[in-house]
Amino acid sequence: MNLTISIGRNVGNVPLSDQRWEDFRAYVGYLANEVLDFSPKAQLVQSGIVDGYWDGKREESYTITVADASRSCEGIVADKLREACTVWEQDSIAATWYEPTLIER
Repeated sequence: MNLTISIGRNVGNVPLSDQRWEDFRAYVGYLANEVLDFSPKAQLVQSGIVDGYWDGKREESYTITVADASRSCEGIVADKLREACTVWEQDSIAATWYEPTLIER
């Protein structure tokens, strides 16, 4: 099972300050590392800032993906992301659990 967490920088139409944005991304990275600790086979496969859109408006976004994550920590992840919504004034944070399809040559 893979887990991708996606966050956006804006609060309404106003971007978080550079420091709050850096702290928000660091927190999500910390959470991904907790998932890694919880899932012995897990590995971080990508993280980075991307162009995102919310409600039709462009905003700087960040995604991080953990492969082979244990879904048994889903409740913990959800609770911590709910707390993050409050701390960083977000309407929501996307946490997507899925089985990847690997296309080989």
